[in-house]
Amino acid sequence: MAKIGNHEIVYSETFLVPSGKDIWFTANISGWSVTVNVTFEEGEKQEITVRPVSDHAHIKLVNWNNSLGTALVEPAILGTHQDGRKLYFMVVNYRIGQTNRLDIQLLLGGSE
Repeated sequence: MAKIGNHEIVYSETFLVPSGKDIWFTANISGWSVTVNVTFEEGEKQEITVRPVSDHAHIKLVNWNNSLGTALVEPAILGTHQDGRKLYFMVVNYRIGQTNRLDIQLLLGGSE
């Protein structure tokens, strides 16, 4: 088992994403099938939003387009497992030309 602080790393992946494309993945987290869609958008300011959709979570990254990288500095909540533990995520993105390199980790448990 790998951990960061008191959070167990339950999923970790790198995606190379061409311009105009988004990411879809499903992770099995202790019997819970979690589907996530990550999209990239341009906008006025840099932000991240997370919202539940009927059968998946949608993470929207707005202006995450720095070639030196953009990252969350603390785990953000994605949901709650049926056993009551929180599911968090961490992301870092590098924009190189028209390609995004996104690293994402899902973390279970810990404290906020």
